[in-house]
Amino acid sequence: MSQALLPKPLYPQLPLTALAPMQEVTNLWFMKVIAHYGSPDYFFTEYFRVNDT
Repeated sequence: MSQALLPKPLYPQLPLTALAPMQEVTNLWFMKVIAHYGSPDYFFTEYFRVNDT
């Protein structure tokens, strides 16, 4: 199995950060806290599969 390489972090001197906002959990106050600390290196999103039947 091959391995995927991650892109370089935004700030190499700091640890990597990731954010996975969740529907109906992530609200305005959560986003304000995140905005205060800056952008994370990686974003993960939910994936919804819709069956066309």
